[in-house]
Amino acid sequence: MNVYDVKLNSITFSIGEREYNITKLFNNLRIYGTLRNLGLNFACAFTGFFTALHSHLVNAITGRYYDFSDAAAGFKDLVYDTFKYGINAGNKHYKSPQMAAMDYFEVGSTLESLSRNTNRNRWLNVLQNEWAFGIYSMSDYFIKGQILNSVMYNYRYVNGEFLSSEEFKRKYSNDEVMLNQWNTFRSSRDLVEYKNGNIVTKDPAYQKAWDAKKETIGNTARNLAQSADG
Repeated sequence: MNVYDVKLNSITFSIGEREYNITKLFNNLRIYGTLRNLGLNFACAFTGFFTALHSHLVNAITGRYYDFSDAAAGFKDLVYDTFKYGINAGNKHYKSPQMAAMDYFEVGSTLESLSRNTNRNRWLNVLQNEWAFGIYSMSDYFIKGQILNSVMYNYRYVNGEFLSSEEFKRKYSNDEVMLNQWNTFRSSRDLVEYKNGNIVTKDPAYQKAWDAKKETIGNTARNLAQSADG
């Protein structure tokens, strides 16, 4: 007998003592179809990866939001953080600084977002739950993580405030001595850390300046990451 359950919005039928949910069956088929057609579409995934990479390189070349030195420093940090994350893969209490920053600023997806909040090893969760879509998250992590790092390296602490290279050049356009000192100033990436669910400065002396600029930094990185999707 077929029965439509209004509350569950599903159709079921019974054979003997067993009950079968037709709606659930079709939903599972739909999920499998999505997994098969999108998750395993490597051409689409790699096209997205190289599109995002191209956007990142264009940003570095133009130097408007960050330059090659910022991008190189951001890449180095991401590689180091990934290596450290791999070493600590079995440690459920370890929080990757890179992934914490990406989560905090909502820039792309992270490797950590692939895992579930269970007692199993995070890599087992990845294999079981996200095996087909992992390549998309990997692309997001490696490119958009670099974008966030590069933007953070581009904002440096100068005389009580964090300034981007463009802001710095505008403010000190008539001061040749200051302009030549740009590379001596420390970046926001060097001065902040993840702590108690927040991104704060390692030295409280920089906290006020960070609070005043962190939304701008986050919005810049987030917009660039979104535009990198093409």
